[in-house]
Amino acid sequence: MDAPKKFRSVVVAICSLATLNIWIASAAAHSGHLHLGAFADASTPPGDTGGAATIHGDGRAGPVTDPVADPEALSRYLASDRSATPGGTPGRLATGTRSVTVKLIPVRFQGDPRLPLDPTTAMGRLITDSNSVRNYYLEQSNGRVSISAQLIPTVTIPFGDPDCNVDEWTASADAAAAVGTLPPGTVKVYYWPEVTQCPWLGLAELDGTHAWINDEFERTTVTHEIGHLLGAGHARSRSCFSGATPTTLSTTCTQNEYGDPFNVMGGGPTGSLNHMSASHKLDIGAFDVEDFQEATATGRFTIAPLEAAPSATPRSLVIARTPNDAFFIESRRALSTQFDAFGPSDPVTNGVLVHLVSNGDVFTDLLDLHPDTPTLSDAPLLVGEAFSDPSSGVSIQLVSVSDAGAVLDVSIVDSLAPTAPTPLSGYSFSTKDIRLIWNASTDNRSTPRYQIERDGVIVATTTQPFFFDGGLEAASTHRYRVLAVDGAGNLSLPSNTVDVSTQAASVPLVTAPPPATDPSQIPTRDGKGSLVGTRVTLGLRAIKRPHGRYTVRAAARASDDCRYRFASRPWRPCDFGKSGRFTFAVVASRRRPVTVSVEAASLSGTRVVRTLRVGRK
Repeated sequence: MDAPKKFRSVVVAICSLATLNIWIASAAAHSGHLHLGAFADASTPPGDTGGAATIHGDGRAGPVTDPVADPEALSRYLASDRSATPGGTPGRLATGTRSVTVKLIPVRFQGDPRLPLDPTTAMGRLITDSNSVRNYYLEQSNGRVSISAQLIPTVTIPFGDPDCNVDEWTASADAAAAVGTLPPGTVKVYYWPEVTQCPWLGLAELDGTHAWINDEFERTTVTHEIGHLLGAGHARSRSCFSGATPTTLSTTCTQNEYGDPFNVMGGGPTGSLNHMSASHKLDIGAFDVEDFQEATATGRFTIAPLEAAPSATPRSLVIARTPNDAFFIESRRALSTQFDAFGPSDPVTNGVLVHLVSNGDVFTDLLDLHPDTPTLSDAPLLVGEAFSDPSSGVSIQLVSVSDAGAVLDVSIVDSLAPTAPTPLSGYSFSTKDIRLIWNASTDNRSTPRYQIERDGVIVATTTQPFFFDGGLEAASTHRYRVLAVDGAGNLSLPSNTVDVSTQAASVPLVTAPPPATDPSQIPTRDGKGSLVGTRVTLGLRAIKRPHGRYTVRAAARASDDCRYRFASRPWRPCDFGKSGRFTFAVVASRRRPVTVSVEAASLSGTRVVRTLRVGRK
């Protein structure tokens, strides 16, 4: 189960970057702990498939940098197809069930005497056989993910130039099959007799609506590609070295795109239909938040087998390594399952698997806990063995494993302090307020929070790299410094010290005018024009870029204070240039628009806000 016989490839919709990863919402999470919430693109919700697709993939002999002859043409076709499709597959579910309907489209090429695999046989592999793709997803999700199919009669289309021009084939097949707008939860899977010009066995959009099969409709290929449509990335493995010595984890590592032999999204031999890992099961809606437990402190933890039915015992243990990645631990027992066909002597049933999953990445990395051997079949951590990661202070020891699950001792020692929040600067344009701003600190495990000291006394704590200190006396001078603190309570070195004075009371202030009643004075939502207040002008417009990206440009006059945000995310300080303008990027689409807001204040204290809806006309 170590070396894949064949490789697959995936069309990844980078424009939508629907990379909702595997962190789970934790209502009890607090500053300093891993926030098990959506690790996603900064402005794109899960399940977004809007916009054009950029293509990459891997073929039989290695990476395929250009899996179709004209990837831009395919992108244009898919963008046009999606613009008329209000549905598409739903995103990863937090609760409930997920049903997906496959429109199965057999394709025959004009002049080619070969026929696609008999549709009855293909439907058997997809739906009706005991080891069908449908039964695979029902088993590994405990019935939460269900697949049905609608068989489209075989269509005959021109082959065209022998260049694997998938965009032309897709358009021709849709026209011949009279496939119209897809209802929600419906995807299209095309298959044909293998075309050797295509260097891949399967292509699929990540969390999208299209997949293409270029083999004899093998179950592993189809299951893998449908996994992409549901939102799962590849199951990779990681090979690391300390000098010339193999090791489990280091700063010198390479990734094998299909290296995980225990996951259908990896490189198990053709015919191997192993369950997905815990994080992938969450991506596709097969797992719920209760299936995960987060270890935030030293202790003993128990997890149920990955294949077991939901219970009070979680089926995966999550341990933050840094603010950007985490260890995911799972136990495989096979029990009475049909697809995780492991034997009682296999290392995977006598240990636990450890995956490393990064922020914003639906791809997983299997760690090799026995790196001195040339195989990954012995990658699991076995009973009595321990794994330590000095860079994060995490140690994991497997105490026992049985049909009831695995017991692990976890040690978390964090002695590294965050970096200092420097340089600190401050200013005031009023009689009672002072603004402080500094560069964000970094930490090895958690996102730091900040302690603000005024005149030697802690007056506030914030998670943002700026602070407004209000209620001060006029013409008063105060000394400030800021320290960062991580989840373990480690304090950084202090920032530089700044002395800032409020304005004298004799300085006349211009108060903000009452809310405008004239419609011409109320900011519009289409981004045109600008809003004029007393001594401050703020304009906001979005410029469309390729792949669903937008540049939002703001221009302000007489603005001493400005901040912006996406939707309801935290406010961030603006960074105006000498021209009085600044820009920031956002990912949006017609189906997944994003609201951005910019707030600016004048020297006189007048404050205006502009709000713009990006991605929708």
